[in-house]
Amino acid sequence: MITIKRKFIFNDNSGSYFEIFLIVSLILIALKTSYSQTATWDGSSSTDWNTAANWSTNSVPTSSNDVIIPDVTNDPIITSSSDECHNLTIQSGGVLTSNNGSYKLTTASITVNDGGSLVISDGEVESSGDADFSGDLTMSGGLLDLDGEFDMLSTGDGRNISDGNITAKQGRFNYAEFFQPSGGTFTFDVGYNGILSMHSSSHFHNIVIDIGASYSLSPLANFDVNGTLTLTSGTLDISSYTTTVSGATDIDGTLKISTGIYDANNTFTASGGNITFTGAGFLKCALSVGSIGTLSTSNGTVVFDRPSGTQNVTQGTYNNLTIDGNASHQIGGGVGINVLGNLVVNQNGSTVLDVRDKNITISGTADINGTLDIGTGTFDANGTFDATGGSVTFTDAGQLNLAGTVTSLGTFTRSTGSVEYDGSASQTMSGVDYYNLIVNNSSGITMGANASVFGTLTFTSGDVTTNSNTLTIGASGSVSGADASKHINGHCAKITSSTSAFTFPVGDGTRYRPIILTPAASNSNTYSVEYNHSAHSDVSIAGGSTIDHISPQYHWDINRTSGSDNATISVAWTSSSTYGTENWNHDISTMLWAYFDGADWNSIGSTSSGNSTSGSLTTSSVNSNWSNENFTLAATTATYPPLPVDLISFDGQCNNHLTQIQFTVASQVNNDYFTIERSANLLDWEIIGFIAGGLTTNELITYNWSDEAPLNGTKYYRLSQTDINGDIKYFNPIALECENEIDFNLYPNPTNESINIDLNFDYSPNEDIYI
Repeated sequence: MITIKRKFIFNDNSGSYFEIFLIVSLILIALKTSYSQTATWDGSSSTDWNTAANWSTNSVPTSSNDVIIPDVTNDPIITSSSDECHNLTIQSGGVLTSNNGSYKLTTASITVNDGGSLVISDGEVESSGDADFSGDLTMSGGLLDLDGEFDMLSTGDGRNISDGNITAKQGRFNYAEFFQPSGGTFTFDVGYNGILSMHSSSHFHNIVIDIGASYSLSPLANFDVNGTLTLTSGTLDISSYTTTVSGATDIDGTLKISTGIYDANNTFTASGGNITFTGAGFLKCALSVGSIGTLSTSNGTVVFDRPSGTQNVTQGTYNNLTIDGNASHQIGGGVGINVLGNLVVNQNGSTVLDVRDKNITISGTADINGTLDIGTGTFDANGTFDATGGSVTFTDAGQLNLAGTVTSLGTFTRSTGSVEYDGSASQTMSGVDYYNLIVNNSSGITMGANASVFGTLTFTSGDVTTNSNTLTIGASGSVSGADASKHINGHCAKITSSTSAFTFPVGDGTRYRPIILTPAASNSNTYSVEYNHSAHSDVSIAGGSTIDHISPQYHWDINRTSGSDNATISVAWTSSSTYGTENWNHDISTMLWAYFDGADWNSIGSTSSGNSTSGSLTTSSVNSNWSNENFTLAATTATYPPLPVDLISFDGQCNNHLTQIQFTVASQVNNDYFTIERSANLLDWEIIGFIAGGLTTNELITYNWSDEAPLNGTKYYRLSQTDINGDIKYFNPIALECENEIDFNLYPNPTNESINIDLNFDYSPNEDIYI
């Protein structure tokens, strides 16, 4: 005991203040000397920590004593629940053991030098400060409870940790090469922001992070967990690094990923937690996923990569979703999945994404390199769809919606499923054998290869343009919804083993001109039809034929491409404009079918019904002329042309105060002349010119007319055509605005008192003149 007695009188004497300072300093030095007295273990009596004779001070250490454990014969063992010291140092060769669950050693810090060892099989060793291990930490149970930092330095060895618990509460944690526990649990405890630095060869076994909602633990390198990872509270921010967990993952706090990877190779659940992506990182889940928690959806990719068996893909909304691993990945419970970014199904052995009866919506690209199975659910792809190298397999009556570019449907199995093209821009249809095909694109679908439909071809919106390909309707296939705005523009084929009539939904993209074929027998046959809205290149009529002329505007290519059964051919109309019966109130019995034999057109016996506004025309017997495939409608008299004039354009322009009228016709039948009329109000028309017609011709002809005295302001022009029998057809008017040029003369010039003005222009009584 050090005692200093002194009476202090405070005044303005500077020497008095110096004396006080000196005395206080001596007191502090004395206290420090007393507090820091070091007790060194010598084990001269036994291994009992609480035997005074085992210590250099001949007394059991207290919280004020630093303790040194050197290399001696009898290594110390903790023997009470209240053993304590200040700073503990275990020197090379020294060993400290805790092996009783009832006993505890409390220290201010722990230092284990290279060659030293702390052995804990039971009980507790607690430090209110840091722990630095350059030596060995051996644990098979018990608790190492650290309130400060924990460092396993370069020579430290944690390979002998097989069980027990280590708890650390603050600061930076450094783990060198040999921190490699085979068991036990490391807990990051509450109340700090921690930094974790791991050697590439080190790892944790089990890890618990319970640092509080306001704090985060941030690794500075990749780290592995060979056991389980439990995030009870706080944030584990792996940033750009990779965390690999071999055991179960349980997230009740926040797992934060920037561009790094969290690789969960066992069960994963985040039912009470958050998964937050701040960059293009990955969360990989290899086994069952109980919950994906509250998942951020603006960044990142979630990967389901079970290596075998079956894995449920958790319902919910994802940014990017990847399916990987040699397993069948099934959409789990709930209504389904929404992917705001891209979906990738990798080809890893037999990787399968099974939609089952759920719905999955993809806003970005769907890249199918494995297998996409669709049961009764719906796969809605709103971006590019590419199954090159992969497979699309329907196992039931589900649906695949395709709104973007379709690169490939891969190996396609139709079952009873439906594929719908429902984009807003023109799409190219994949050439596969569909069951049900739905056309729902007002911009149209273009075929990139031959395709077939064995269920129902449904037109909801838009045409199918086949180009040089053929769209084939299978033997049990049917068509619904076709009309002038939605049909097949090109080649349509039908496989049939029936005598039932089939309507080929063909047209030219603007006009719907279906053909009805009825086979004579129920053998297997294939027929094909294509509509051409143009005159055939040869309009020659066979000698002795009853045909006066054929249609100058359209013809069909009709063929039997397989089989031997003949068939009747029929067309029907519900408007007089469909096949040119408008404005010609004649007996439609003068119409008949005609076929081209390679040199001339020949008549086919035909039966008409109805009238010019609603009727039909059918071959009287089955057609047996398939060799040249060209068919059209014809008339037996010159007074019944199917369409006298095919007007391509009618327009005008103002040029040097004159109105220039121009119109073009593609074909004419018995056309006598054209009439050009003018009106100021669309009610009162005056004839201003005539142009001779071309009688009957398939030649494209352009006609011009000039109105050399146009009316001022907006005026209307109308074209009409008069047939040789006197019937007249009118075409829609056009509007033009041309100003009349005015000629004038002033005299006398010069003048003093008056002037005369002579005006020369076209004048209407309804017009006012202002000077």
